[in-house]
Amino acid sequence: MFTVELPKDYFANLRAAVAQARQRVILSAMTLRADQCIQQLLGAVIAAAERGVRVLIVADRYSFYGASRPESVNRSDFARALRATHAIIDHLTATGVQVYWVGNSNKLNPYAGRYHAKITVVDNDVWTFGGVNLSDDAFTNVDYMVHCQNEGLANLFERVVLAVAKDTVTTDYKQILDAQNTLLFDAGKPGSSIIYDQACTLASHASRIFYVSQMCPSGPLANVLQATHGTYYFNPATATGWRPDTLAQLWDGWRSGVRNYYEGHQYIHAKCVLFELKDGGKALLSGSHNFSYRGVAFGTKEIALQSTDQQLWQQLYELVVSALALAD
Repeated sequence: MFTVELPKDYFANLRAAVAQARQRVILSAMTLRADQCIQQLLGAVIAAAERGVRVLIVADRYSFYGASRPESVNRSDFARALRATHAIIDHLTATGVQVYWVGNSNKLNPYAGRYHAKITVVDNDVWTFGGVNLSDDAFTNVDYMVHCQNEGLANLFERVVLAVAKDTVTTDYKQILDAQNTLLFDAGKPGSSIIYDQACTLASHASRIFYVSQMCPSGPLANVLQATHGTYYFNPATATGWRPDTLAQLWDGWRSGVRNYYEGHQYIHAKCVLFELKDGGKALLSGSHNFSYRGVAFGTKEIALQSTDQQLWQQLYELVVSALALAD
């Protein structure tokens, strides 16, 4: 049902799908920035809209915050990309495209109240349950998106994105997709996260854990993980330079008590936890949540897949965990 696509494959497949789209194009991410490659993608979206394809774009206001600028992009290039983003969005809006900028606009804490989920739908193709944003730097990270082709799921995810756009998601929820897979969604209520809670529950039933995230685990989850045999891969706190939250990440790393096995240089933006359970089974969580309690406290909207799909578990292990181990 689900397959894992690495960032460059995801982008190539997405661009090809948009060029052939006949029914709908839905782009939904925290960051939307019209760098060179994304300008090409948005050009294809404009062409789709002009031939009558229904287009919906939802992105977070964080896209325009200085905190969203990666170390690889200088200030002048960042400003140029933002101007290009505004110009393309204005063009799309003029053609009747629905564009929504969501998320808390309070810049005192640019990390609070964010829409952090990534959901893309083109006709009946869906890419989600991963971490790839819509900006050029996103395609150079250790990351992935989970792909499926299913009309029912495409309809479901269109409703999810539209609910975010209309700000009608007020409580965390889960939705069973099939016997092996369940969608989890955090509504962004500070202090509440069904995804984080499920991570704690699964960890408490695990004999071994493989953890991959942009950030080290923190909060109650870190306490559970300390008592479980695990292999952990996450960025050092200073991987993106000294940002406003660097000291907090250093504090989280000290308190978590888990060893970081990652010694590579490519930035980790993937977010998954693979569990080998005490009863002999396997389970996984994959999505946009970083498994840091600070995101829970700040109230971010997140999406994740909880699954017992053995093939998907193995794909994530081989494409993500093994790749990070080889980078050590």
